[in-house]
Amino acid sequence: MLTREAKISPSAPQIRINLLPYQKRLLISGKPYLALIGGTGTGKTYFLPRWLYIKMCNFPGEEWIVSAPTREMLKRNPIKYIRKFFDENGIKYEFNKADLVMEVHGLGTIYFISAETPDRMQGIHAKGIVGDEAGLFDRLCGIQQSRG
Repeated sequence: MLTREAKISPSAPQIRINLLPYQKRLLISGKPYLALIGGTGTGKTYFLPRWLYIKMCNFPGEEWIVSAPTREMLKRNPIKYIRKFFDENGIKYEFNKADLVMEVHGLGTIYFISAETPDRMQGIHAKGIVGDEAGLFDRLCGIQQSRG
């Protein structure tokens, strides 16, 4: 496995994950904050479910947040591609469509929360958070950024 951590959950399916060199560097980075920024076709959508799965294998039982600017964008990209990756690799999960919560068997919980409703993040003790299309958060959700 490509990670620095060695705590792979024995219940997790062992799968082969092919990554580009820059994706591998992001995966094994010890940095607390990461950004994968690129144009269409650079592998951002491909990387997200694989990064999340490997992190969940390394930290089983933890909670994770996946966010996007809007609920519709959550459904169109991260949810769709995480479910596709899990289905293709025999990773068992239960998905609550109403609450947008995924329980991944033996690995943990993923909360899908749009930036439209950030208060839903309260009370979640997330090990990590992924923001899909994070560059749009401020424009679509009225988030004010200070530029100094």
